[in-house]
Amino acid sequence: MTIITKPSNVKKDDKAVPLVAPSVAPSILESGRNVVLVRSARSPAHKATSLILFLIALLVMCIGIIGGVMIYRQYAMERMQRMRFHGFCKIPFETDNMNDRAMLMANQDLMNDDDSESWLKMFQPFFDEISRAATEDVDDISNDDDIEKVNDNFLKEEFSIIDEDSESYSKINVPKLDTGRGATFLHDFKQNQTGIIDKEAKRCFFMPLDSETVLPPRDLRDLIRKLYTGYYNIDTVVLRKTMRVKVPEVTDKSLVSQRIVNECDGMKIYELEKIVSGVSKRSVDTKPAIYTQFAGKGFDTYHIANLDELDEYEAQSSTK
Repeated sequence: MTIITKPSNVKKDDKAVPLVAPSVAPSILESGRNVVLVRSARSPAHKATSLILFLIALLVMCIGIIGGVMIYRQYAMERMQRMRFHGFCKIPFETDNMNDRAMLMANQDLMNDDDSESWLKMFQPFFDEISRAATEDVDDISNDDDIEKVNDNFLKEEFSIIDEDSESYSKINVPKLDTGRGATFLHDFKQNQTGIIDKEAKRCFFMPLDSETVLPPRDLRDLIRKLYTGYYNIDTVVLRKTMRVKVPEVTDKSLVSQRIVNECDGMKIYELEKIVSGVSKRSVDTKPAIYTQFAGKGFDTYHIANLDELDEYEAQSSTK
C-alpha cells in the first residue's frame, strides 16, 4: 500500500550551520571589575606520576643509607678484627705513693713514640697542661735530679701487639735492669707459648704461656691506653718463678712457635721447665739469670737456676 504525505509548509534555512562556534574577540576588561580565575583540577594521571617519582626518590635514599651503614659496619668489623699497636710505656714498680699526675708526667713524652694510636695525640695539649700543673703541685719533684729519681721508679717497656686472624701475639722489649738482664718477651697466643730472647747471650728460651699473668693482646693494649691517661691502679706484685733449662738445645723446631723461631734466628733454643719444689741444684758462686717483664698482671721475674750447667754445656759443645 502506498502512503502519500502532505508537503510541509515550513521553509528550511538554506545556510549551512558551522560545526565550531565562532570565536568571540576578547574585549578589554573594564577597570575596577572583579575577575575570578578558576584553576582546573590536575588529572589523576599527573598525581600518580608525582607519587611514583616520590617513592623512587625515597627508595634510592633508603638504599643509600642502608648501604652506608653496611659499609661502615664492615669497615669497623675489619678494624676490630685487625688490631696493631706499637708504643712505649712506663710502669711503676710500686703504686702506693703513685697518683694520676705522676703517671701523666712519666708517660707524656712516650705517646709521641706511638705510631698507631693517633687519637691520643689529639689530647696532647691537655696532657701537657696537666703535667705542668703537676710539676707545680708535687713537692717531691723540684728539679731535674728529682725527676730522674721518679723515672727510676718506673720500668720502661716497648710493646708491639698484633691481634688478627692469622696471628695473635704481644712482643715486649725490656731493658737491662740492676736486678735483671735485658730481653725480649714474645707471647704467642696462637701456639700458647712464651719465648725469652736474650740477644746479648745469644740464647732463646721457650715455655708454656701463663695466661694468669699475661694479658691477651687487646686487653694489654687497652691497659696501656689507660696508663697514658694517668691510670695507676694496676697490679704491681712481684711474682718469682724459678725455672730450669733443659739441655741439650731443641733440635726439632716444629715443637716451638714459628714466630719464636723467627725471632731466635741464629741462636740456640732451650726449653724451660718450672721448678715446683723450690729446691734446685746450683753452685753457690753462680748467680741465677733473672728476666723481668710486666705483661699486665704483676711483674714476672724468671730465675734461671741452673745457669752454670748451661754455661758448662755450651763450653763443651764449642770445643767439639
